[in-house]
Amino acid sequence: SRYLFAYLTNATEIDLSKLDTSKATLMTYMFRGCSNITNLDLSNFDTSKVTNMPSMFNTCRNLTNLDLSSFNTSNVINMYGMFDNCNSLTNLDLSNFNTSKVNNMAFMFRDCNELINLNVSSFDTSSVTTMHGMFWNCPSLTSLNLDNFNTKSVTTMSNMFLNCQNLKELDLNKFDTSKVDNMYQMFHNCANLEKLNIKGFNTENVINMADMFDGCKSLKELDVSSFNTDKVTEMNISNSNYGYGGIFGNCSSLRKLDISNFNTKNITTMRRMFEGCTNLEELILGDNFDTSNVTNMEYMFYNCPNLKILNLNGFNTKNVENMIYMFSGCTNLNELILSNSFDTSNVTNMKYMFNNCSGLKTLNLEGFNTERVEDMNRMFSNCSSLTSLNLHKFNTKNVTDMGYMFYNCSFLTSLDLSSFNISQAINMDYMFNGCRSLTELDLRNIDFYSVTNYVNMFDGVSTSTNIYVKDTTQIDWLLERFPKFENIIVA
Repeated sequence: SRYLFAYLTNATEIDLSKLDTSKATLMTYMFRGCSNITNLDLSNFDTSKVTNMPSMFNTCRNLTNLDLSSFNTSNVINMYGMFDNCNSLTNLDLSNFNTSKVNNMAFMFRDCNELINLNVSSFDTSSVTTMHGMFWNCPSLTSLNLDNFNTKSVTTMSNMFLNCQNLKELDLNKFDTSKVDNMYQMFHNCANLEKLNIKGFNTENVINMADMFDGCKSLKELDVSSFNTDKVTEMNISNSNYGYGGIFGNCSSLRKLDISNFNTKNITTMRRMFEGCTNLEELILGDNFDTSNVTNMEYMFYNCPNLKILNLNGFNTKNVENMIYMFSGCTNLNELILSNSFDTSNVTNMKYMFNNCSGLKTLNLEGFNTERVEDMNRMFSNCSSLTSLNLHKFNTKNVTDMGYMFYNCSFLTSLDLSSFNISQAINMDYMFNGCRSLTELDLRNIDFYSVTNYVNMFDGVSTSTNIYVKDTTQIDWLLERFPKFENIIVA
């Protein structure tokens, strides 16, 4: 019976009244791709001997009614993708299903876009080993009762509820996750999920948690105190080709997040980990938040505007290569604690790193080693409250882009860039634009000969600002392009 009616794409109905299925053992792909059928009468089907039903109704896109009350599924072992891409089904009652022998439910209801009511109350899932993508993209479901689910044998729950955008509540406290090793994107983009009970989760064998809660925009509380992350190697998607999320990315209603129990010793990327947590006021990191193997921290705290204090005293960043946008958009951050082990010696990109940190008044980066950095574009732009910025040990010999670097740092009165080497720098567009309070600017070791882009470089800077340069050649270069200045001085 495999593929028996598969891909009858022009058929609008099939008469099954005389079909004898009493001896059938396989119904794999039986109606797959029957994309124009709206109704199937399966009332006379004898499925008592059937062992396999994977993708049985896959891509029956216009099927609006499906009565399976006569199905005997007591011998079925595989229901992989059984209703996958049944886009038009709104109700599905499977309360009569016997699933005691089923071991595969991956993608079972994936892309059932219009499904509003799903009854799986009788499901015996004690033999199931994979629930990967089981409810993936069921955006019309508002509730889902899984109280009866026995997940003791399940090893993968990746993408399980991905894009279930209208689920309001999920109580998974009874889930046995002791054998699960993959929770990748498990709740990704459950945008209206307000309550999630996972207090009973045992994650001691989980390896992948990447993007797990990303996009859970309505969650106001998240208790992950039971989590054991000792074996986890992925919490954040490392390759932008496969998505952009971090484990807690865009959890925009969370006000407090306690992950003091997290052990991150095996994590190599923390990109976008807390990105878009726009209401987060308190972030609790424990002693085991180990960053010694991390190579990427780009966008880590991006757009966390309500964080006021961020203590990264325990961070070991010796292996980090990328810090772009790391604190960008942390507009209310007024205290940033960085330890001596905040080692930037391997970082090559710092663009937008502190962009729009408009609440910071002081920033001491004396310990930063920037000798490998190539891009500092907008690094401090719109840090409009900064009154003190210590960069006097910055090594910029490899930096090619300094455009907008100090743009709108409107409260800085002095800026010591005497350590700056701009021999590779090409772009200085808008570099000091909007620095209206500057009275002292030390550029004494800079040669401007390599700079080709300098549009509006000093717009808004006072004509009376004291600018210190190395020689008369630099004075000539500046006055030729910015004749407004009155006090350019050879240091």
